[in-house]
Amino acid sequence: MFRLSDRQPVELFSKIFETSLRYIEHETITPEPYRKEYICKEYAATLTGEKGKWFTENVYPFLLDQKKKNYAARLLGYRPESKNFSDWTPDELTYYLATALEGDGGFILYLGKNVTSIKATLCSSDVQYLSDVKYLAEKKLGIIFQIVEVITYMTQKGERTQLYYIRLVVENTQCIKDSFKV
Repeated sequence: MFRLSDRQPVELFSKIFETSLRYIEHETITPEPYRKEYICKEYAATLTGEKGKWFTENVYPFLLDQKKKNYAARLLGYRPESKNFSDWTPDELTYYLATALEGDGGFILYLGKNVTSIKATLCSSDVQYLSDVKYLAEKKLGIIFQIVEVITYMTQKGERTQLYYIRLVVENTQCIKDSFKV
């Protein structure tokens, strides 16, 4: 199942795979320390049967998170071969990063009088996942991300981190300025 608050990518997914597009609302609560209750509004498209199996088999080699790999293996009834990090091509990594940044991160463009910058962030509660992505980006693309701890909270067992992100900031490059000339 592919679920997002943004309709456009889910609608495109449902058209490509010829499956239905659904709208879902459900109550949820933001994590500590804020605990705000709200209605989550999402669009969803689900692949089942042979389409679901085909999709899972083709995505599996690029899964980085072990929990997701285990879930996919249970779904398929076997564990497909993963693609080793060192075998990823720069194009595969570029596509992966673009998809991950769109889905679990974002981009901010700042066009100031004296400063022009682009900031790309990828968020996750799994610091190992972000570390793996950071390693791949540095090794394959020469892109240096910083890992940042964003939200921490206190429990009876001590301080816990709820969210991390990796960040890339590019400032004052001529190509950015030239790309946005009117």
